Amino acid sequence: MFSAGGGERTSREMIVDLLGALPLDSIVRAGGDSGNPFALRNGNDPHGSVYRDLAQRTIDRFCELGPSAGPKIEIAE
Repeated sequence: MFSAGGGERTSREMIVDLLGALPLDSIVRAGGDSGNPFALRNGNDPHGSVYRDLAQRTIDRFCELGPSAGPKIEIAE
């Protein structure tokens, strides 16, 4: 029922960067439900660092890619 390494395997197959793998735990769910995110509870908690590291890697990746030019809209008569 549960998978280990599925994200890594999928990222290899799709040839995309894997930004992180997050553990699914009832404590994490409860923190989100209560408005007290697990990742923010204790800066030194190794479990919370997984979430903070993913956030930082996501920011870093956006910075590497640079701003999106967005779609080009052309109006012609």
